[in-house]
Amino acid sequence: MPPEDVAYIRAKGVFSLPPLKFRDALMQSYFRHVHPFCPVLDASEFIPQYEQGRVSLLLLWSMYVAATSFIDEGLFSDESFPTRLALKRTAYQRAKASQHSLPLKRSLLNALYDADYEKDKITLIQSVFLLGFWYTGTDDRAGPWHWNGIAIALSQGMGLHRRLVFKNASSGAVQSFWRRLWWTIYCREAWLSLGHGRPMRIFLDDSDLPMPGLEDINILSAESSVDASQRYLPGELCVLFDIWLSYVKISRALGTILSANYPAKGSRVSNSDLEHSESEIRACYSLSLEGSRRSRLVAAHLYQFKLYFQAAIIVLYRPYLVELPFDLPAEATEAWRTFAGQKARAAASEAIGALNSMIAEDLVRYCHSITVLALVPPMQIHLLESTSSNPVRHQMGKHNLALCMLAMRELRKVYVSAEAIFSLFETAQDKIERRARLPETEQIVSVNAPDDEWSSVEVVATSAEGVATLAPGILSNWWAPFPNEQSYGTSTIMQ
Repeated sequence: MPPEDVAYIRAKGVFSLPPLKFRDALMQSYFRHVHPFCPVLDASEFIPQYEQGRVSLLLLWSMYVAATSFIDEGLFSDESFPTRLALKRTAYQRAKASQHSLPLKRSLLNALYDADYEKDKITLIQSVFLLGFWYTGTDDRAGPWHWNGIAIALSQGMGLHRRLVFKNASSGAVQSFWRRLWWTIYCREAWLSLGHGRPMRIFLDDSDLPMPGLEDINILSAESSVDASQRYLPGELCVLFDIWLSYVKISRALGTILSANYPAKGSRVSNSDLEHSESEIRACYSLSLEGSRRSRLVAAHLYQFKLYFQAAIIVLYRPYLVELPFDLPAEATEAWRTFAGQKARAAASEAIGALNSMIAEDLVRYCHSITVLALVPPMQIHLLESTSSNPVRHQMGKHNLALCMLAMRELRKVYVSAEAIFSLFETAQDKIERRARLPETEQIVSVNAPDDEWSSVEVVATSAEGVATLAPGILSNWWAPFPNEQSYGTSTIMQ
């Protein structure tokens, strides 16, 4: 790197790492909370290099961005970083400075990408993926959607999505690493697509890379056998990566559902297609941890997986609360809506069970930003239930939604996306309550539904600020994950 570039990034503080207590806390948080959920690093290679001070500063600062969400709040009394956001902002800015040299000169990103060194390209993919943990608001264009898009482009440019490139890898360990890197990027893309209301940028028909399997768990679990790794890696890696493998399967099923059930042209799938999709989702739940003794770390990951699992079921059936699969006759409308409603309610109830356990065990603090997105589908169901004319269902909906809002209130201390979602549902609740106080003749007429299961109110996020509004006859708009972006603002339900 030219001397003037070195001087530039030095002036930006890139070489000034956080104090030792922060560095230790960040690395331990990364490998306990980020790595088991997003295994984009080869820990057996990275940790010894880190101990020797031979790691990429771009990658290191990017890791700090991701890990900041999980370190203990008690550390933030130091004058250097008085708040979590201050540390995260500093890490992000220095990672960005690591990418860019002097103005009008080529960036380090381009320099490394143009160089014919595969390892450097992998480092860039890892770094931009981890920078996706940064998000400060809806006016921030360089948020998770932006960075995941770059990770996808770089990965596809290397051919990581193709079996041919995969077979040319030097060893089985390298093949496993590339495979989990690609599928981790895919997982985030599926959930961001759901949360942002945008079409996915990865098409599985264009990729023939195998999904991770048991052999990957064995390789990942062996990382903890490296002496230097034991300082950072949790002892339950085998169990944690088993959960991750199920998460990958759920995310793949979610991506398929979004592509098949929510096309821009509004075509519908058949009843048999829905049954097949549900079977695919339920096959992902192969965990045998129920009732066993487990650490808080394993419990936190398991409860979050349960939320993803139930959210996928709700996303599968929610378009069909207001319409039929194309192969059912019109006279089946009432019975079908009752069936779809039961499926959605059961999944939302199961999600509340997992969330209630997280709150009771004080594990909400360990939630990932993707979990914020996974909470939205159950919250939508509970919001609609709170408008039911059935008194029991009405009270249950209010109670369950209040529990979700309690968790979201805690999560908004860490994630801006949780703040946006909390405001969205708070506004919806307020409008529902104000409407309920109106005389019957002045209330908005609701869409007819069997047994008032989904009646009383239709909620849709349409204002420029992303707040909920009420209107009759537009329930389907609330469910659609691909709303008009101009009316939806800049995607309230974001990471």
